Amino acid sequence: APAVGRVLADLALNGTAEGVELDKFRIRRFEGNPRGNAKEF
Repeated sequence: APAVGRVLADLALNGTAEGVELDKFRIRRFEGNPRGNAKEF
């Protein structure tokens, strides 16, 4: 997924990933909905 590549590149180069909301990728997103989060990104 392009967002994952961007996050990894930002983390490797800058130590942060400010351009992407990382909470969309947290494992706890499955607690309220077993299908994960909506495809909003």
